[in-house]
Amino acid sequence: MPAPQSDSGARQALDRLMAQNAGLKQFKGLLRVQIMAEGQSLNGRAAVAGVVPDRLRVELLHALGQPITSLAGDGTTIRVHDISQGRYYQWAQTSDALERFIHVPLGIDALLAILSGRPPLTPYMAVQTGVDAGESCDLVLKDRWNNTMARVQCGDNGRIRRFQAFDIEKVLRYEVNWDTWQEIAGYNLPRTVRMRSGRGDQVTWTLERLWPDVQIPPATFVLEGAGNS
Repeated sequence: MPAPQSDSGARQALDRLMAQNAGLKQFKGLLRVQIMAEGQSLNGRAAVAGVVPDRLRVELLHALGQPITSLAGDGTTIRVHDISQGRYYQWAQTSDALERFIHVPLGIDALLAILSGRPPLTPYMAVQTGVDAGESCDLVLKDRWNNTMARVQCGDNGRIRRFQAFDIEKVLRYEVNWDTWQEIAGYNLPRTVRMRSGRGDQVTWTLERLWPDVQIPPATFVLEGAGNS
């Protein structure tokens, strides 16, 4: 079977989406988060710090602003401190490592791309134009054997609106919807985003504040007492 070839227009559209906020390399922010998974709902706030492409710190906060769970990813390992239980956990920082934390199979690099308003691309060989005429762009990402691995759609404003990732059996792995946007310090950033796993678990977050281009020391991504070497 011949390998699929990219459409020039689709390639240009994808390159434009990937250039969105490309200058945003590190930031701190405050999110309002809702996680609905396994029949339960968790609502709260989270403080985040990120350095593109693969370092992340998250503090889940209770109503008084004190952390209840801490997560740190240093590029190779994710470590979590469940403060209420006094327990530490760690696992490899893979492409779906955050599933244990948010129930959606994402890696840290993908989550940072989503926060920055870009598609969290999966490995692919070709990008082609889809058939949904109702979108300003409808892009299909295919592998070597012509299987659809992801789909990217834009809204009328030209910004990314939806991303869907599929497995080799064409089953949805997860979906991301960028619902609203805002301008912060010259960056056009998502304000409200909905992420849903193929099982139906859902995470919705709203960006309340963001401090772009701030200095973040490497120690931010290290959890003391969590088995750091």
